[in-house]
Amino acid sequence: MLLRCLLLILLCVGTPREAQGQGGACARSHDDWSRRCSERTGVPLQVLHCPPGRVVVRAGSGTTAVLVEVSSASEHSFQSAGTLGASPVGEFPDWNQEPRERQEAFAAVVSCLDDLSLLRESRAPLRPPQAPRRPPWLLLAAVSMLGFLSLIPRRSRPRASLHNTWLGLGLEGALALLILALLTLIGRRLLIPARFFHQNGQGPLWVEAAAYGDLSFSYGPGYPELFGWLAGAFPGASERAIFEATALLGALVPPAGVLLALSSGTTAGGAWVVGGCLALHPLLGRLSRGESYLGVQIALLTVAAAALARAGRIRGRPWLLAGAVVGAGLLVAQAARVHPTSWLAGATVPLVLLAQPGSVTGRGKRTVLAGAGVGGMVLLTSGQALWGVYQGPLGQQWRPSSLVSLTFPWLGLVLCGGLAWRLRRHPGLLLALAAGGAALGVLQSADMLRLNFPWIADAYRLQFLPVLLASGAATLATIRKRRFWAPATLATVGVAAVVFRWPEYTTVPTDVREQAWAQGWRETIPPGSSITYLSRAGERIVMLPLDRERWHVQALTTGQETTVPRLPTGGYYYRSSLCSTPEGRPVCEALEQGGSLEAVVEQVLPGIASLPWLPLPRDPIRVGLYRVR
Repeated sequence: MLLRCLLLILLCVGTPREAQGQGGACARSHDDWSRRCSERTGVPLQVLHCPPGRVVVRAGSGTTAVLVEVSSASEHSFQSAGTLGASPVGEFPDWNQEPRERQEAFAAVVSCLDDLSLLRESRAPLRPPQAPRRPPWLLLAAVSMLGFLSLIPRRSRPRASLHNTWLGLGLEGALALLILALLTLIGRRLLIPARFFHQNGQGPLWVEAAAYGDLSFSYGPGYPELFGWLAGAFPGASERAIFEATALLGALVPPAGVLLALSSGTTAGGAWVVGGCLALHPLLGRLSRGESYLGVQIALLTVAAAALARAGRIRGRPWLLAGAVVGAGLLVAQAARVHPTSWLAGATVPLVLLAQPGSVTGRGKRTVLAGAGVGGMVLLTSGQALWGVYQGPLGQQWRPSSLVSLTFPWLGLVLCGGLAWRLRRHPGLLLALAAGGAALGVLQSADMLRLNFPWIADAYRLQFLPVLLASGAATLATIRKRRFWAPATLATVGVAAVVFRWPEYTTVPTDVREQAWAQGWRETIPPGSSITYLSRAGERIVMLPLDRERWHVQALTTGQETTVPRLPTGGYYYRSSLCSTPEGRPVCEALEQGGSLEAVVEQVLPGIASLPWLPLPRDPIRVGLYRVR
């Protein structure tokens, strides 16, 4: 019955039409360029695809090949030639330590950038002046579906009321969840400053992608879809609007955690302890007070898991679970469209149904059908968009680990399911542990951000929290006298996790401090003024939150110009933290010697790196805004 309901709903949803790819036409239109460049340099070149304003090229062969993204020269470009810039795609802590063949392959592409006539199609503006504005239909469809289901009576009664909905909490419980969300939102607003989160100073890049509706964003169209319409509604305050929206999404995580814990069999006291720990978690709070795509994905996946878990406790109405599967699938699809880092965590969401009270057979059937349903929704609504990202630079970068890891949870389920069948005395406990073990296995085999600092690495890992939380709650539910031990254990684990990571979670790197400071002094600069600063020095990046439609921003990159440009008289020069690095110091010194500077505001910041492989000087770093005389 559940399978028939699920298939019926999936067929009714249909498949939205997505833009067709340009891979074949792109390669054909640049065949002459790639052939000539290969003949001239001796390096094999293959044009992969052409998002608007970009060309992605594979240079070299074998294990030393490199993906190169060619676009209009900007502060993001690793190297530039004329009006075009090129950047290697991937994680390269020190480019100079890469194999010589890879460096030569990248240099070959750069040497061919002067052939502009053959790349004229790739020079379209990266940020169109008028971005498409459309609401996030996946999110709205999911909210509509789950909202409708939440008001359906759990059983037949003459009169339906909020006390009888499938949420199973009654009016008092629903109000308590709402109060928890509001307290979370208000408390974080009072205690945690609004700041960018993205490492290596690239937070403003995401705000720009949303503000200009860049649906060809390399990471996926999800972030511009979620926040593009909001940025368009507040053109002068798009950054603040996005910050407020992420705060609202983040405030949903604690109530969703309460529902998830209750649905996994823990006591009411234990569930509210979970909600309190999630509300007070410093890293979750920090994610919700910025632009971070990781915070958005955590919220979407946690709500999806809570909806599945709550509906899974209802017996005798399979169409309710089928509707919840569709709603959860829409949320997982929306998260998957934001960034590939959510794909593996989203694949584990249906495992929450395995960590629930009930028969072993029933749990297994619901989990398998929910997994198929969620996967079907993702393919129906976002298959083409995700395939485009998967074929692009990021998908190429993460392809091996992703393919291996996607098969791990279901293989682990089969093995653990067989073990549970053999050990019939505690099948429920074993299935709950199997769900958590499968999620941990996926995370361990594809811990994509493990090389980053803990506040970045753990933000990625928190996407697997729904399954781990359900597994832990279900395990505690098997303990006798759980009315005391479940809340005490959950509180102890939550407090220990926060205390252990407190120094790292509260560390604010230099680039984030610099961006927060720029949000203040930028309001003192007259519109139309020129602002020049060093934005990229080698692999180090500091993007300032400066609206290019309000000011004329000249963001410089080391090696981008053969000669250091002269500062325009009457404009402004900002000495960024990159001027204190070995790569950026010579450029800044040349800039400052070429003009008369009058200090407008100066600041001294601690030297705290945001990437372990790009350390900053330990001495205090002087930054400042100056008027050019």
